[in-house]
Amino acid sequence: MQELDIVLAEQVRCAQLMLEALDREHQALVGGSPDDVANTSNAKAELVESLDALEVRRRALAASGGEEQPESAEWQRLRELVADCQRRNQRNGALVKART
Repeated sequence: MQELDIVLAEQVRCAQLMLEALDREHQALVGGSPDDVANTSNAKAELVESLDALEVRRRALAASGGEEQPESAEWQRLRELVADCQRRNQRNGALVKART
């Protein structure tokens, strides 16, 4: 497996973890547990940092290898996961906004 493939697989794994964190955050928001909300917010922040670092690495690898954006099934999976993360984050943000 090439390094670019490894980075992409790690991005998918982190995006899946982000979805889980967003779901836990939603449950904490609905359940009214401030401690759980804080814990999930910390987990989300760590995952965002990881995803950002992986994206920088993926772009550097693609650029150094002269590769275009990947068109693999894994790339499509990542794009779908990121879109789902955005939707869930907006849902959670709407809950927070409604309560303030």
